[in-house]
Amino acid sequence: MASALQSQTGTAGALSAVADYGDSMVELLVNLPVIAIWGFYHPGAAKGRMDRATTHHVVFFPALGTCCVVPYRRPRLYLFPLSLK
Repeated sequence: MASALQSQTGTAGALSAVADYGDSMVELLVNLPVIAIWGFYHPGAAKGRMDRATTHHVVFFPALGTCCVVPYRRPRLYLFPLSLK
């Protein structure tokens, strides 16, 4: 038979494990917005960099304009006339 001390120790261990699990879930909940922002920002930034690389390469490498033809893209409407991508 288990003694009272072993029973209390087991209960304390179980409560500690439940508290650790709760702490992990709260930490995940707090960090979820940061994870989502990171997950949406980086692919969008990579797309922007690729757009700039494919459309403005002629400025730095004019010879590539003869072999790498970029399909026509409608100009974007900017909110501010002097703002860049």
